[in-house]
Amino acid sequence: MQTENKSYYGWVVWFVSALFYLYEFLLRVSPSVMASELMQTLDLTAFGLGSMTAFYFYSYAALQIPVGYIADRIGPKLPVVIACIVCIIFSFLISKAHTVWVFKLCYFMIGCGSAFAFVSTLFLIHSWFPQRQFILLSGLTNFLGILGAIFAQKPLAIYIDSHGWRDAQVLISGIGCIILVLLIVFIKNNNIKKDPVSIKSFNKIISKPVYWLLGLYVGCMHFTLAGFGALWGASYMGIVFHETSVKAAAMASFLYFGSLLGSLFIGFVTKLFRTKTSAMCFISTVGVLSSLAFINIPDVKYLGETLIFIVGFSTSGFLLGYDVVGIITPKDLVGTASGFLNTILVGLSSLSVSLIGYFLVLGATSPHHYSSVDYRHAMIALVVSFSIALITALYLQYKRIDK
Repeated sequence: MQTENKSYYGWVVWFVSALFYLYEFLLRVSPSVMASELMQTLDLTAFGLGSMTAFYFYSYAALQIPVGYIADRIGPKLPVVIACIVCIIFSFLISKAHTVWVFKLCYFMIGCGSAFAFVSTLFLIHSWFPQRQFILLSGLTNFLGILGAIFAQKPLAIYIDSHGWRDAQVLISGIGCIILVLLIVFIKNNNIKKDPVSIKSFNKIISKPVYWLLGLYVGCMHFTLAGFGALWGASYMGIVFHETSVKAAAMASFLYFGSLLGSLFIGFVTKLFRTKTSAMCFISTVGVLSSLAFINIPDVKYLGETLIFIVGFSTSGFLLGYDVVGIITPKDLVGTASGFLNTILVGLSSLSVSLIGYFLVLGATSPHHYSSVDYRHAMIALVVSFSIALITALYLQYKRIDK
C-alpha cells in the first residue's frame, strides 16, 4: 500500500513540476506576441529585439550544468521554489521597464529562474518512476510546456490587444504566484544521493563525444521552437500571410499544436523503429522536408497552418535525445547529463532568435520594415538546423550508441 501511495504521489510531484515548465514556456514565448510593441516602445530593429530577448537564453544556457549538479546533490525542491520567485519578480519588473538595459536584465534573470524548470522535472521523473516510463512522462512534460506556449500566442495576443503588453506582464507574474504555491506545497525530493557529484564524475560526461552529439541533436531539433515559436512566428505569419496580429498569433500557434501532439505520440513513433537512433533519423527527416516546404509555399493560409503543424510535430523529436541519455548514463549522473544537453539546446536557442533577426536585417531595404521575401529567406535557418540534426542522428545510428 505504501509503494502504491508513493507511485500516486509521484504523479502529483511530476504534474506540479511540469506546471512550472508550462510557466517557463509562457515566459519564453510571450515576447513573440509583443514583438511589434516592444520594437516600437524601445525603437529597436529586428536584430536589436532578437539580441535583447536572447539574454533570457544566455543565462538559461549558462545555468543548465549547475542546475543538473544541484539536482543530483540536494534535490530540486528548494531550487525550483527560489527559481519561480525570481521569474515572478522580474516578469513584473518588465511591466515597469522603459530602457533596453532594464529589459536585458529582466530577461537575463527570468532565464536564470526558468533554467530550473525542465531539468528538475526530468530529474524528478528519474527519481519517482522507472526508466520505461521516461519517454511517456517527458513527452507529457513537453505537452504541458507547449500548452504554456499556446496560451502565449492567441489568448495572450487578445489580452494585449485590449489591455496592452504591460498589463499582460502583470498577468503573467500573477500566474507565476499560483504556480509558486503549488511548488511549495506539493514538490518532494526522492532518492537523493547524499554524496556530492565529483568533478571527475562530471568529466565523464563532457569527455564523451556522444553527449556533445546528443546535445547538438536536441538543440537543432528544438531550434525552431525557439527561433520561430518564441519570437518570430507571429510576425512571420502576419507579413507572409497578410493577417492581423491576433490572427497571425493564432496561425503561429499551430507550431505548438503540432509539437503538443508530437509530445503525446513520440513514444509510439519510437516503437515503430528498432532503435532510438532510427526514430531520431526519421523525425528529423520530417523536419527537414516540412520546413523546406513551409518557407516555399504560396501565401495560402491553410497550407501554412498545415505545414507549420507538421514542423511542430517533428520538433518533439528532441525528447529522444534525453531518452537516450537516461539509457546510457549512470542514474546518479542523469541530472548532470541532462543539464549538459540542455546547455547546448538553449545555447542554440539563443543563437536562433539573434540569427533570424540578423538575417532579416541583412536582407531588408529598411531597418524597420521587413517584406515577406525577407522573412522567407531568414527562415532558411530552420531547414539548416533540421538538416544538422539529421546528419547527427545518422552518425549516432552508425555508431549504434543506443545498443
